[in-house]
Amino acid sequence: MNEREYERLKKIIQDDYRKKLEALDIVWRVAVGSSPPGEKLTTAPNGGSAAGDSDEPAESRGVIMAAVEDAIYQIEGAFTVKSVAPLVMEILPGTQSPERSSISHALKRLADDGRLEVVQLGRGKRPTTYRRASPPDSDRHRAGGDGSDGAIMCNDDQKTRIRDMVRDHGFEVPEFREVVLDGIFGVSALKDMTHGQAADLISRMRKIRKPGQPIGDYFS
Repeated sequence: MNEREYERLKKIIQDDYRKKLEALDIVWRVAVGSSPPGEKLTTAPNGGSAAGDSDEPAESRGVIMAAVEDAIYQIEGAFTVKSVAPLVMEILPGTQSPERSSISHALKRLADDGRLEVVQLGRGKRPTTYRRASPPDSDRHRAGGDGSDGAIMCNDDQKTRIRDMVRDHGFEVPEFREVVLDGIFGVSALKDMTHGQAADLISRMRKIRKPGQPIGDYFS
């Protein structure tokens, strides 16, 4: 055995270990409904974290998580990291684009938090399949005055992120309401947007790279 063969076999063993441990963790969450005991202390054979967060800085993980959250609300039905990754790459283009393993970690954390449901456990080269979890009745709101539309309304975090983006891009609030909220989404205020509309708007605003142009040019 030479050094190259050793490194190849080591990587195979480490990858296999991580996959088996992640599968065990998911089985625990499905059966018990909480994070596995001692998850934060679990380490892989290479000394890194097997079930916890990736090695990226906390700030980067937050950016990736926000992008993944935006991406999953653009997908209908079940999905895997393979279908989420291209959307995240669009939201975080260029040097910000994360590794697929980081996106997988973000999906796993969302499942930990109960925001995603596991449809099918990953095995071998097959990734885990997820779907968005149904919100509890207390979080389900009606859109429209007659209450006929069962859409989930945007949450406080989305509202805050949109307001911050409006401020950071230097948009005038009255013009933003007229051109974007009313003109594109057909609502008069952020509180009237659905969760999906807010996710779409956040995704669009993330792609703005040249501030200072008329607001309509960004959303045409």
